[in-house]
Amino acid sequence: MATVLIDEEKLKEILKSAIIEILEERKDLVRDLFEEALEDVALTHAIEEGERSKTVSRDEIFSVPDAPFNPLSSSVAHWRAARACAGEWIAA
Repeated sequence: MATVLIDEEKLKEILKSAIIEILEERKDLVRDLFEEALEDVALTHAIEEGERSKTVSRDEIFSVPDAPFNPLSSSVAHWRAARACAGEWIAA
């Protein structure tokens, strides 16, 4: 079996070229990876914020009127209730 010797600079250049090619040809893959990473970071922040917030009882959660949930327009109590509910779901 023949032995192939590649110096470090040549290997570095080959890897760089391969990565650039992947980034150019598989933009969908790169976008999906970034989306997943951002979702993980956002979920982590939401969980941490929920752990620091006041605990909400089950009755408080179910006493919230049935209305479309919009975190941009809902009150702080509704937002906390939703986070508490999500926290219980994640912990289960």
